[in-house]
Amino acid sequence: MLFGYYMLQIKNLQTNNPNLLIDELTLDEHTVVLGPSGAGKSTLLRCIAGIQKYSGQIFLNGKELTSIGPQRNVSIAWQDSRLLPAFTVRKNIDLTNSGSDIEKYAKILNAENLLDKKPHQLSGGEAQRVNIIRALCAPSKIVLFDEPMQGIDPIIVRKTVQKILHELKKQNRIAVFVTHELYQTYAFFNKALIIKNGEKVDYGNFQYLYDNPSSPWMANFFGPYMLLKKKDLVDFEHHSNEDPCMVRPEWLKIKVSPYKKPIKTNAVVNGVKWNGPTYKISLTLNSSKKPLTVEVNTDSIIKKGDKCYVNFKKCSRPSWVFNS
Repeated sequence: MLFGYYMLQIKNLQTNNPNLLIDELTLDEHTVVLGPSGAGKSTLLRCIAGIQKYSGQIFLNGKELTSIGPQRNVSIAWQDSRLLPAFTVRKNIDLTNSGSDIEKYAKILNAENLLDKKPHQLSGGEAQRVNIIRALCAPSKIVLFDEPMQGIDPIIVRKTVQKILHELKKQNRIAVFVTHELYQTYAFFNKALIIKNGEKVDYGNFQYLYDNPSSPWMANFFGPYMLLKKKDLVDFEHHSNEDPCMVRPEWLKIKVSPYKKPIKTNAVVNGVKWNGPTYKISLTLNSSKKPLTVEVNTDSIIKKGDKCYVNFKKCSRPSWVFNS
């Protein structure tokens, strides 16, 4: 779905030291950029902002971005605040030609009481919130966030990211959001760009990439997974003749035989571990002896040694699974 009129296009983008190569990419809605440390995520943002030397072309609505500064229609929230010490927070933000949005974004980021303070009076998390407000208030169509939530209370992060993205969408502006906090981004972004070793690994619908990773590396990057081969599938009712597949712990369901109502079992529980909002249950399939991990969201009455029935609610069959 297009966010209004704005579209960012990249063609044959290349940098040296650090190395980055993006052959072709079109961003027409909020996108999270993910990848290991040193993958090239921040380099990509610096290229879009025009402060990193690169070859290739970057277009906004078909017009190549060549100028630097406000004329480029791009603003960026850095990992560090870079506030001018002699000015108040409000003045620092005003330097971006912000107009009348300061109070609105200060309220979203719970920073209304910071506007008249000097930078030295701010904590690290407060300074970072001001940094975000400054980028949001700038007259830009593309807003870049380079690890913007470092040092900010996770409760504030959860409350504000969605509000920020919603506000930008109303203004037909696009956010490009670099982060290492993978699990904080699932609920907020429809599109994800994955970068590894300076190259684009994949780009598309976030949930599709999670469910159908294009490689074992991608599958592991998003979290734990298990491969079920034909010999393992005989332990699953209705799946004995299916092709190999990939499952994630939360795709599995488990039942333990009630005391007075026995059920057919296909596995034994090896251990149960509380993991915050979920329980992780390790077990072994009866026939193939395949170890599995099941993740459930409710209080678990399952204990080590229980015989149980396990099956999967869904599975995935990316092409690489057949060669694993």
